[in-house]
Amino acid sequence: MKNLYIIFFVLLTIQIGAQPLDSTFATRIDQNIQKMIEENCSAPYSLVMDVQSNIAPDSLIYFLSRYDTIQNADVQEFLYECYYEYVWKKVVDTAFKKQMITYFLNGCNAVNPTSACRYATECMKQLDNSLFEKIHIDTINVRASKLTNVSLDYAYLSGKLYQRQMIPVFKQQLKEAKWDGEKYKLGLILARLGDEEGLAIVQKSLQELPIFDRIFTIDGVIKYVKQKQIIDVLLDDLHANDFLPSQYPSDNPPLYAQLALHKLTTLIYDFPIKRNLDGYTDEELEIARKWAKKHKKNYQIIEE
Repeated sequence: MKNLYIIFFVLLTIQIGAQPLDSTFATRIDQNIQKMIEENCSAPYSLVMDVQSNIAPDSLIYFLSRYDTIQNADVQEFLYECYYEYVWKKVVDTAFKKQMITYFLNGCNAVNPTSACRYATECMKQLDNSLFEKIHIDTINVRASKLTNVSLDYAYLSGKLYQRQMIPVFKQQLKEAKWDGEKYKLGLILARLGDEEGLAIVQKSLQELPIFDRIFTIDGVIKYVKQKQIIDVLLDDLHANDFLPSQYPSDNPPLYAQLALHKLTTLIYDFPIKRNLDGYTDEELEIARKWAKKHKKNYQIIEE
């Protein structure tokens, strides 16, 4: 506790001259954190959404960082959700966002990796690649190489950042992986990097799912992997003749194929059918099917 007071004093000293944090907001954060610690209860949904735009970003960081070393998973989740919401939803300054990436990375040194570190990596997964500087990427790659309980999170970030020089590392980890979940995650990362073994793992996993599960699983996979072999699975689903299950009642239940069509409208350049939130006609589906047969080998993916 003594160390916490020392940290607090140092941070307050650093903060001199910064725009002060709104006292009402600060009090609410304090009360919620103390309640989480004393009553062992979960964090509220969000306080950062209430932050006024004239509050200086560094003021919030210094204020919240008093709690960085508390070994409480709920508190750590709350802190990093605050950091993320503030940097992503309230702050537009690129330099500040880069500074926050450094802060997220340092969070893994300060506390138990099962709390702050995991939430910090989740935050970084949502940030644009252009914000990561070489020093950030080097740190991520080093941590992705180590066998820790958060190394897969860093491996995912390496993949997100297209660190293809890490392919041999991830292939070795895949070879040594014992659990199916680990193998799939490493396959996903390798697929993102264009590795054929990784692509085969992900493609096979998707194809083995029942079509209804696949159509709602493939979104996240495509968003991360963005490789042709995965989008090909959706093109194949254009030709499925299954209807949505009975728990989705309708006088005219849509085909699974129409869901595949809806997803494809945002993934392929010059796709013949345009996105329509109201759905697609049988004629449009037939046009898409014919186009897919003709262009499956030479279409161009819309990059992120």
